[in-house]
Amino acid sequence: MRLPISIPIVVRNVKICGPKGSVRIDLIFDSGAAFTALSWSVLKVIGYDPAVAPERQEIITANGGLKFRNFK
Repeated sequence: MRLPISIPIVVRNVKICGPKGSVRIDLIFDSGAAFTALSWSVLKVIGYDPAVAPERQEIITANGGLKFRNFK
């Protein structure tokens, strides 16, 4: 992954696992983050369907509130 910014960031290629397998993706480390958000396509590949998740988690960001599916 190549990011066109001049500030130092930490990017790591990580393995994400689920009930139907695993996938490797690049993640940016945020030391102040309380949650990690993954794309629907990544979740589907590893065996989760966000459309049918029983719970949602509201996240307040600098841009406003968002609702995410919550997989435990």
